[in-house]
Amino acid sequence: MRNNNKVKSKSILQCSMNGEYITACKHDDAVNILRNAGDIVVLTVKHYRAATPFLQKQADGASDTDSSTGDDHPSLHNKTVDANCNTETPKNTEQTNGGWQSAWAEGSEGSRPGSATGSVRSRPPSVASDAHTDNGKEWVDVVSVPLMMGYVTRYVLGTDKLRPGAFEVRGARPHLTTGVIHAEDPAALSNWLKSISDNIVGLTNLQMKLFNRQLGVGERIEYMGWVHEGVLAPQQPWQTYRPKFLVLKGTDVMLFDVPPMNITELAKCPETLKVYQTMFRTVKESETVDWRQHCFLVQSSAAGPAGAAPPGPRYFSAETRRDLLRVEAAWTNNIVSSVVRLGKKTFTVVHMGRAAGLTLDWAAGFSLSEGTPGAKPVWAYRFSQLRGSSDDGKSKLKLHFQDSETKVIETKELECQILQSLLFCMHAFLTAKVASVDPAFLASIQQSN
Repeated sequence: MRNNNKVKSKSILQCSMNGEYITACKHDDAVNILRNAGDIVVLTVKHYRAATPFLQKQADGASDTDSSTGDDHPSLHNKTVDANCNTETPKNTEQTNGGWQSAWAEGSEGSRPGSATGSVRSRPPSVASDAHTDNGKEWVDVVSVPLMMGYVTRYVLGTDKLRPGAFEVRGARPHLTTGVIHAEDPAALSNWLKSISDNIVGLTNLQMKLFNRQLGVGERIEYMGWVHEGVLAPQQPWQTYRPKFLVLKGTDVMLFDVPPMNITELAKCPETLKVYQTMFRTVKESETVDWRQHCFLVQSSAAGPAGAAPPGPRYFSAETRRDLLRVEAAWTNNIVSSVVRLGKKTFTVVHMGRAAGLTLDWAAGFSLSEGTPGAKPVWAYRFSQLRGSSDDGKSKLKLHFQDSETKVIETKELECQILQSLLFCMHAFLTAKVASVDPAFLASIQQSN
C-alpha cells in the first residue's frame, strides 16, 4: 500500500483496517497488524468537520451513501474546499492522491509542518480567514453592515453594561448587526472603534449635505447621529436604553426610531420639538444614574398629549465624550441659527393686573407693550441689562434689570400661563446672545443661513 499523502492524525476519530478497529492501538501494534494484513488493505476512517479543508473524497471512490465514512454531505464529494470552507470543482484531480487532499502543499519546503510558515498554514482556516494567496483568493464576507447612518457601540443593547474588549456595529435598519466582535488588545480595540466611528461620521455628514441640497434656507440640518434614551419601565428600578436617531434641522429637534433615507421619510418624523422651547444640559459624571457615561438631559416646554402638562426631562446617553461634545456644539449652533431666523417672539402676560405682551427681540432685547400691537412699549431693556430672574414654578416671574444710567436694579413682575415656554425661550435667546459675542461664530451661522 502506498501513501503519498499526509493527514492530521488528530482529525481522525475512528480508524479500522480490514474491518478491525485500530484507533486505540499503539503505533507498534498498528504496524504489526499492517504487516500481517496481506496484499490488499482497506482503511476506513471517520473525521470531524473541522478537518474538512484537509480532506477530499476520491473522484471515483466510495458511494455518496457509504455510511462508514461518516460524511453527511455528499455534495462535497469530488470537490475541493478552499480556505474559507467553500467548495469548488478540483482543477487537477491527479493531485488528490487517491482521494485525500494533503494538509500541506507538496514540493514546498516552507510548507512542511516543521517549517515556520508551515506551522501557520497548517491550521484549519476559519470561515472569515483569507484564502491562500497562490490561488488568488480574496476575503469572503460573512456579514455586511452598511456604515451609512449606522453606529458602533461597546454596550450590550438596551443596557448600561460595557463589553470588555469587544464592540458591535449596528446598521441603520433594525436587527442589522455584525454581532459581537472581540479585539485582541486595548490598542487594537481603540483603533477599530476610531476607524469605524470616523467612517460613520463621514458618511452620515455626506448624507446630511445631500439632504441640505434639497432643503430651503432656514431648514438646513445641523446634526444627524445616534443617541440612546434611558427609559424607566413599570416595576423596574433600572433604566433600559433604546436607540434614537437625532436630527437637528432648522428650528426642530427630530427623533427617529429608524433613520430617514430620503426627504419624504425626513418629513414624516414621529417626534418633533422646537429647539427654542427645549432645554439641553449635560449630566455631570457624579450625576449619572447608572454605568453609562456621556449623558445629557433634554426637556421640552411643549404640552403633552391631549393638552397634558409638559413631560419631565428625558435622559440620553452618547457613545463617547467626543459624540457628546458634537451633540452639544450642534445644539448650540442650532439654537443660535433658530433665534436669528426667528427674530422675535411675543408671549401673552399680565403686568400690574393688565394684559400685555412681552416680546423677546434678537436685535432689541426685552420689551413690554400694552393695548394695540405697534403701541409704544411700556418699558424696554437690552439683554445685557438682565441681572437675574426668579419664578414660583407655576405662573409668576420676576425679571431684574439694571438701569443703564443710574445702575439701579429694577424688578418687573409678570404672570404667564405658559411660564416654562417663556423661560425656555428666554434661555434660547440669551444663549444665542452669549454665543454671538464671538464674531467669527456669528458670521459662520449667518453664512450657513
